[in-house]
Amino acid sequence: MSAPRPGSRLVVDVLAYTLARMLLVVILTAAIFEEFELKPDLQPITSADWKAMRPTTATRPAYSVLDVEPFTRLIGRPMRPWRDALRTIAAEVKARGGFA
Repeated sequence: MSAPRPGSRLVVDVLAYTLARMLLVVILTAAIFEEFELKPDLQPITSADWKAMRPTTATRPAYSVLDVEPFTRLIGRPMRPWRDALRTIAAEVKARGGFA
């Protein structure tokens, strides 16, 4: 089994479901680190605070939700829970010995 590539079903499922459910980036990031047994010190930050620290970065929309219905119709099935897909990706990467 090869590691998922950008655009693969697993990666698309995780990203689409994450965006559709408005999962906080810090929660997704913490989950990724947890699956790969890494323990960084993550601290949530508001978009306003980030922009104040990095004024040249793009301004994030105040409210943004991805409608996954067209994607669900395209693939012909509902997306599975994002955490399940993340675990599958982590297991595949670990089985390969890394991302390479």
